[in-house]
Amino acid sequence: MFEKLNLPESWNGNLWHYRFQNWKHTMHQHVELEFNLITQGSGIYLSGQDKYHVRRGDLIWLYPKQQHLLVQETPDFEMWIAVLKPETLARIATDANQQPLRRDESNGGCCRRLTQRQLQRMDTLLGEILPTKDQPAHIIHHSDDTASLSELAH
Repeated sequence: MFEKLNLPESWNGNLWHYRFQNWKHTMHQHVELEFNLITQGSGIYLSGQDKYHVRRGDLIWLYPKQQHLLVQETPDFEMWIAVLKPETLARIATDANQQPLRRDESNGGCCRRLTQRQLQRMDTLLGEILPTKDQPAHIIHHSDDTASLSELAH
C-alpha cells in the first residue's frame, strides 16, 4: 500500500521516537527515504520477500520503492524513525559517497548492525534534533550530519 506522509511543505522530513504499541501495522511504502534505528528490544521486519530479525543497534534503511512492515516486536522495543523527502536528498546528498541515500530501492540488504559507539552517537544526535524538529527546514541540514548518514548507508 502506498502511504502519503503529508509532511508540511517547509519540512525536509520528520523524526520521531517509537515505542512498542502492540498494534497491527500494515505493509506500506512511501516516496521518502526512511531509516529506523533500533535502540531497545528486538523485532521482525518484512521487506518485500525478505525477513529481518532486528535488535538493539540495528539501522534499517527503507527506500522509496521498498515495501516494509514491522510484524513483531518485544514489549521493550524502541526505535528512532526518520523520513527524508526526495528533494531534500537531491539537495544535500550531492557527492559520490552520499549517492546510496538517493537510491529508490535497496541493492541487497537493508539492515546494518552499528557498533556501540555508532549507536550512542546516532541516538544522541537524534535526541538533540527531536526537540527542534517542528522548526521549518531543520531536519538534516548540516553537511556533517549528511556525511554521518551516508557512511551508515554503506
